[in-house]
Amino acid sequence: MNKTSLIRIGAAALLSTSAVLGVVAPSHAKGGKLPRIAGIVSSRPAGKVGTWVIGGRSFTATRSTQLDTVEGPLRVGACAKVRYNGSRAIEIDSEPASDC
Repeated sequence: MNKTSLIRIGAAALLSTSAVLGVVAPSHAKGGKLPRIAGIVSSRPAGKVGTWVIGGRSFTATRSTQLDTVEGPLRVGACAKVRYNGSRAIEIDSEPASDC
């Protein structure tokens, strides 16, 4: 068996194992898109950096997290959409209340 065949067998085994275990590849691996959720802002830090709770989930915003307030202020009780990677918020956007 040559090296290429072994790599193909290994890749097939990995895909097979992932399917059986229900492992999902991170969505950013597919076309560069990160997962998003929309929900009500339950809590947020005094500034930008810190823990935000949106839609019942906690996200950590860093200095590099983008905030978009086009649809209104990002305050407690507002509707927001979060683009995230793990628990790190990449972008937090205000959304119309009808989106939540």
